Amino acid sequence: MGLPELAWQRREADGPRLVGLRTTPAGVLPPEGSQLVADGQIRGRVTSSRLSPALGRVVALAQVDAAYAEPGRELTVRLDGAESLRVVVTAGLAQVDPEGVRLRG
Repeated sequence: MGLPELAWQRREADGPRLVGLRTTPAGVLPPEGSQLVADGQIRGRVTSSRLSPALGRVVALAQVDAAYAEPGRELTVRLDGAESLRVVVTAGLAQVDPEGVRLRG
């Protein structure tokens, strides 16, 4: 991914989007590569997920269909077996320091 991918996303109207995810409950870590489902269809996949010591919760990124990338959109992560996890698309990719205060400190 990286900067070229994000620039491409801004130009394309209907391609996949890189989004931030917030899990519910906050401490459940979705495995990377897990499918994201909405309206009975696969809409994307988890690309990375980690437990953030700074936030005390999971932070994750995913690639999703453009129609499901708007902040606040709820999706379901398919876990092993019949279990699932609810996730919400965040307003931005950076979840620890979105304004860059710590970076520019």
